[in-house]
Amino acid sequence: MSALEWVCVLMGSFGFGLSKTGIPGVGILGVALFAIAKPKSNGIALPLLLAADCVSGYAYFRYAVWSKMLRMFPWAALGVLGGFWLLGRVPGQLNLVIGWILIVLCVFAMWWRWFRTAAPDPEKPDQHSVFFEIATGILSGFTTMVANAAGPVMILYLLRMRLPKLQFVATCSCFFLVLNLFKVPFLVYLGLIDAESLRYDLPLFPLSLLGAFVGWWLLKHINQVLFEALCLVFTLIAAIYLVK
Repeated sequence: MSALEWVCVLMGSFGFGLSKTGIPGVGILGVALFAIAKPKSNGIALPLLLAADCVSGYAYFRYAVWSKMLRMFPWAALGVLGGFWLLGRVPGQLNLVIGWILIVLCVFAMWWRWFRTAAPDPEKPDQHSVFFEIATGILSGFTTMVANAAGPVMILYLLRMRLPKLQFVATCSCFFLVLNLFKVPFLVYLGLIDAESLRYDLPLFPLSLLGAFVGWWLLKHINQVLFEALCLVFTLIAAIYLVK
């Protein structure tokens, strides 16, 4: 790889770890950086994400809001199956489609957070409709399967609940720990995870783990409002990259 490509994968690996324990929106930026350096990077990125998932799962398991996640898992699994079926069957336009979906979601989230007339009550999380949970679950499963890009979908779902930042990160991290493990057999079957991809991952694992520990520290010091704003900003930046 070129020097630029190496910089992209090193920064992306660190971002994967940081996204699992500190700022979830950074993960999609890591996906974009990996896409610059390596075509069909799904299989290379997933083991790095799982390494960070293990750190975040250990750190945050007891803080996760499992009731919210359990309702989404069946629909997310359905989305993974849909992504598995479509992966490799469309002419290289998945990133474009996902990018536009994320831009629409970001615009909606910004309106919901900052421009709607009724101010949200932090003591009363939004009550999601069944349709919203089904749509979010399927979309998160589909986007994580085709591009490891479901973080923004889950972020927007959790932002509507107005969870404290610790529960926010814990719920997001544990959800993707389970979902990413579910994806592994499908990517192995497609040949995207094999001995060669794991050899490629080997020097990158320490950076992913370092990012996870840095995020763990960062979460204790970052302001809640800034935290949520950063989630949306990083998501929008990455989404714009995907549609370029």
